[in-house]
Amino acid sequence: VSKAAQIRPSLELRNEAIAALVLPDLKPVWRKKATDAGYQSACLDGELQKYAVVDSHGAIIVHSVSDDRVLTQLADNGGPSDWLTFSPDERRLAVHSRSGVVRLWDLATGKSPLNVSGLAVRGAAAFTTDSEGLAVAQTNGVVTIYATATGAPLHSIKSGMPEGTIAFDKDGDRL
Repeated sequence: VSKAAQIRPSLELRNEAIAALVLPDLKPVWRKKATDAGYQSACLDGELQKYAVVDSHGAIIVHSVSDDRVLTQLADNGGPSDWLTFSPDERRLAVHSRSGVVRLWDLATGKSPLNVSGLAVRGAAAFTTDSEGLAVAQTNGVVTIYATATGAPLHSIKSGMPEGTIAFDKDGDRL
């Protein structure tokens, strides 16, 4: 312990220590050959209980991980997609189509309260930690946060970053 205390702390040492702690926890929990079925995008929910897929025509299907049964099928998303993600409360699904549209789906009703297009959406989006908002980034560096229940815009922020990903911190205080 005394030798460890004498090691000069650095950012590199910190990053290596964090990486060493995280890697042993990684293990496969589920495997699916989604590409065999013609799926373009897929994602798992946070509890690893369900997964969503989008096929090459834009059909969105949510399945149970345990028995692969279909839980819900949503209307056409407008073509293939680049990514999709469940909200933290797992009640909604955000999908980005290759045509540049970000659409939010309510999984209980199958309705889409939000359809963002024509804003040069770059495909970066993040749910607020309480699942009540969806931040969508545009190529002009503006990030708009929409209410997930209604699709109404809540805030717009000029990020100054035309490319990259966005995320909220764990407390949901910062984007």
